[in-house]
Amino acid sequence: MNQVILLIAIPLLVAFSMPLTGKLFPRVSKVIALLTLLFEAIWAGFILFNTKGAVSVVIGGWLPPFGINLVVDHLSGVVAFVVSIVVLFSIFFQLSSGLSKKPNFYMLSLLLVASLMGIIFTGDLFNLFVFFEIAGISAYSLIASGKNSNSSNGALGYLIPASVASVFYLVGIALIYSTLGTLNIAQIASSFSSVKPILATFIAFSLLTLVLLEFEIVPFNSWVPRAYQGAPSSISAIFSSGLALASGYVMLRLGVIVFNGGQGGFIRTGSFELGHALFGIGVITVIAGEIAALAQKDVKKMLAFSSVGQMGMVLVAFSIGTHSSIYGGIFALISHSFAKLLLFLTAGLIIMKTGKSKYTQWTGIARCSPLFGVLMLIGSLGVIGIPLFSGFWGKFAIIGSTVVLGKIGFIATTLILAASVVEGFYFFRLVHTMFETGEEKVPKVKANFAFWLISSLLVAVIVALGLRPGIIDGRLKKIPGELIGNAESGYVQAVNKQLKGSKK
Repeated sequence: MNQVILLIAIPLLVAFSMPLTGKLFPRVSKVIALLTLLFEAIWAGFILFNTKGAVSVVIGGWLPPFGINLVVDHLSGVVAFVVSIVVLFSIFFQLSSGLSKKPNFYMLSLLLVASLMGIIFTGDLFNLFVFFEIAGISAYSLIASGKNSNSSNGALGYLIPASVASVFYLVGIALIYSTLGTLNIAQIASSFSSVKPILATFIAFSLLTLVLLEFEIVPFNSWVPRAYQGAPSSISAIFSSGLALASGYVMLRLGVIVFNGGQGGFIRTGSFELGHALFGIGVITVIAGEIAALAQKDVKKMLAFSSVGQMGMVLVAFSIGTHSSIYGGIFALISHSFAKLLLFLTAGLIIMKTGKSKYTQWTGIARCSPLFGVLMLIGSLGVIGIPLFSGFWGKFAIIGSTVVLGKIGFIATTLILAASVVEGFYFFRLVHTMFETGEEKVPKVKANFAFWLISSLLVAVIVALGLRPGIIDGRLKKIPGELIGNAESGYVQAVNKQLKGSKK
């Protein structure tokens, strides 16, 4: 599994060479960027296919706590593969739809994908911070690259809270290092229970502030609507389908492993279970996100708040901390990534061709261009979780995990179902508007072969996962067992065993 380093090193190397190649060969540099992303997807798929359990890769022969290690398991393999597909499709859309940018844009995109791969595979909290910072710097710049008036405001609105959250994260890792003498995730998990409960709770809050911000959770998500609206649609798609997925991955990794030692449950610090607080925050995020989405007329802002609601539901699932809830949360994240990618790219093309971003201005578009209406409908069904579409199985598993929790679980289940009804209402309102007969003449929206290729593949994935969830079930059902318990294949046990073996 030493090859995993290539997922980080190759895009970094190409990104650093992009200013020179972009100046000398502007068109060739864009092709090189796309080929690099294609390599990322193929290599991530190769690593996923060959993953049998948790494996630690020590970089440069220096063992933790002084050296860096990367960890490959089923969770990181699945998330890396999905993220690489999301970025590849988004940038391919950007290149092929007449929205081509300067080489610096593709340099930043490569830095973003490299940082996301680092976030996914790193086994060290400080390096996790470094990769989050690289992702943040790339994200600010990519948001600002949009051509509308909201781009600079969106970038600034993201920069300020992210910078504050980064300070909290640094305080957290400083406290961990001064207390435990290591920043390695597996080593922290083995001894975090020895930290005094009050200090442990403060550390958890400090680290999770940055993760919750990137995960778009209330009250840390004030940046979301302006950033999504101001960024190019391809970048909005990467935020919703890639960055949010990677952040959800970190939330699960920290919550189940670092703060709970992989012993089941979610973030226990002494007698106080922080997971209970996050359960409530998740429910609030679901409600706030869906109500805010219902109130929007701008389609990209509607999709942004819809993502907030979806991430809240996933946080609810992770905070329960059982095998079935973790499985449901991961399935929901993957389904959301593909469905939102389809919605953002389709909406982005419609906005580009018509110059209209509000759904009330889309009246009759699907009558002239029916396939666009069908794409928005399929993406919507995937997000809502209608049976026979990908979102159903994740949401079904999450609800199944909440109903057994007594009165609190019953309330949470009722609110999640009510939020799903709201979600269905505003998505069907959007699609219905597209198929309505308008008074004004609507121009026909045209797309090239590349867009139809991307959208067809995404539709196939959404429908295939809905009809046959067993396509990915085999790997997803192994993930909770690797995160929870004392099995040799578990993350903490496997990594510590390999690190001890390397010392001999």
